[in-house]
Amino acid sequence: MIHCNLCTPWAGAIGLSAALSLPDVRVVRVDQLPLRTTDAVQLWRTRALSLRVDAHVAVGQASARRMEDFYALGRHSVLSIPNGVPDSIAPSPPIAQSDRMLVVGSVGRLDRMKAHDVLIRAIAKVKNLRAVIVGEGSERSTLEQLAIDLGVSDRVELRGWSDDPRSLLAEFDIFALPSRSEGFPLAIVEAMLAARPIVATRVAAFPKPSQTAKLAC
Repeated sequence: MIHCNLCTPWAGAIGLSAALSLPDVRVVRVDQLPLRTTDAVQLWRTRALSLRVDAHVAVGQASARRMEDFYALGRHSVLSIPNGVPDSIAPSPPIAQSDRMLVVGSVGRLDRMKAHDVLIRAIAKVKNLRAVIVGEGSERSTLEQLAIDLGVSDRVELRGWSDDPRSLLAEFDIFALPSRSEGFPLAIVEAMLAARPIVATRVAAFPKPSQTAKLAC
């Protein structure tokens, strides 16, 4: 069996093609992000390879349905298997400090898709809140400048890369996921295990509060 875990639907085309050419080999593709390409060659190549694999998996029902729609694969042809994380995060109360601002924390790479600019703009509209963003990426300078322009640079901390972001969840009073697009974000599942209240955009596997509550169970 060959398992291809893809960051975008059009990634790994050469590897998938080679795997499908092997005799007596089962090929499973897993799509982490339900993205649609505007490149005609990529679209039809992705569709052709998807139709030939033995199993096509997406991380969550919403992602599975989008992959089917984006690449005309047929309803229920893509299986939904949600992401999971090790159940090793013990719920803990936020770090107690007197007279401190509430901390809204977020974990994710600093790029447009993760939309930390949305979080910073929200912080600017609410007093007595501080944002801690854990992650690194190409948008750092843009986010730093945005915080300065909005007058909240003293309330926005770009913590940078962490090898163990789970250990930082105890610092957060609230966990935020402002993403513009997601598949099935592990950060939200980890925040649930840490018993943190979550504010998130309605994307991918987390479109409705009731569905998110079911995942927490």
